[in-house]
Amino acid sequence: MTWFVLAFCVAVLPNTILVDWIPKGPAGLNLQNVIIATALMILLGTVAEPKAPSQPHWPKLARTIVLYLALAFAACWYGVLFTGWVGLPAGLDDFRLTDWRDELTGGLMFFLAAKCIKTEDQIKKVLVVLVIASAYFVGYYLVLYYPEVGRINALPMPRGIDPKQWDEDKKWMIKALAGVFVHLQSNEMAAYYLYVGMFFTGLFWHYRSAFWRILVPIEVALLFLGVVYSASRGAMLSAAAAVAYSFFRKQKWLVRVTFLACAAIPAFGGGTEGLDASAATRLELWNHAFRMGLRYPLGVGYRLFSTKHKIDYSLKLDTHNFFMRCWAELGPGGFLLMALFFLGAIKLGWILHDSARSDFSRGMGRGCALMWASAVICNLFGDRLSYVPIGVPVWTLTGLTMALLIIEERDRIAEAEMSLGTVSRTSIPVGAGGTVPVPDYADEPRGFG
Repeated sequence: MTWFVLAFCVAVLPNTILVDWIPKGPAGLNLQNVIIATALMILLGTVAEPKAPSQPHWPKLARTIVLYLALAFAACWYGVLFTGWVGLPAGLDDFRLTDWRDELTGGLMFFLAAKCIKTEDQIKKVLVVLVIASAYFVGYYLVLYYPEVGRINALPMPRGIDPKQWDEDKKWMIKALAGVFVHLQSNEMAAYYLYVGMFFTGLFWHYRSAFWRILVPIEVALLFLGVVYSASRGAMLSAAAAVAYSFFRKQKWLVRVTFLACAAIPAFGGGTEGLDASAATRLELWNHAFRMGLRYPLGVGYRLFSTKHKIDYSLKLDTHNFFMRCWAELGPGGFLLMALFFLGAIKLGWILHDSARSDFSRGMGRGCALMWASAVICNLFGDRLSYVPIGVPVWTLTGLTMALLIIEERDRIAEAEMSLGTVSRTSIPVGAGGTVPVPDYADEPRGFG
């Protein structure tokens, strides 16, 4: 309970009046943010790796998270002070650590889940809460979303407008509809539906007890219905790619070639002829971000890429690619850390899947791998992770996967030690020839005679 209270405080403390008691530094450099960040980084450092049996092949997700958060926090400052990417006054006017605290909250949920969960039953209780929450999605779809989409589609076309342009306008009206979380638009909500849906798809792939056989397919259907009605092409492509990857994951050469081809598009994409307006704009932003990462090896500063666009064009456009944003804002180092985390999270899922001792563990492992595989593709089209409503469920599910892997490994070691103790009490190993029984002299007559 202490850890969950602490997580709640981390989420709300920066927005409370208590923070105003901490003095601010000169020139707008907010000292309270430095104190909060330092305290939280110390906290994260103490739980950087959940205590588990030594497994060198396990991905070091927690350490990667801490390094990424530390680099991002440093980039908040050196981006304004040193790179010259934005002017100092303009940079400070738009300078906030809200986004960084959002990512920190998601990372902390990973630590809490991996450290506090001790049994498989606790994991199932958390998943039940997530399943029950889908009841709210049902009400949202039936009461709010479907009628509004129908109203937009039924709008009469104004005179003098090209039919194709009118269809495009209606599509953007639908995409502007807020999701279940009112400050997220349809693309971000589609990512939420996608991640949770892919996780439960992997779980149901193997684990089909009576309770889950009813609830999980219903939730998965509702979540993917949300993806379809969000009109997010990136989310739909991500779902298809993740399922295909699940079937072909052992063909490593095919997976690597496909991934490298997708990653090369932002960096080396050619002209924008033949692309629609959205795709053309994204490709230009990706190329721009790639050049900025080469120009500034330490990055242009955390969340300062979009600030530059806001200053120059009165448009707050980001890179529309989470990985390219890391490349542009944190430099190659930040990009590498985030890429390692995505790949490590996928590896974590498959490690649990391949070494699982039960169908539930096997489903958890596949679900985690599918969730992060879909996240790789989905984040090629925008930031679909750093928002708290999206990040907290994803990071929590990843922490649960890590916790289950630790639980199974500890049980395996405990059983091996118990078996070894039993063998040592009943036999003496003598090599390849087998064992020699130890005679029991308890009932033998003592002495000679």
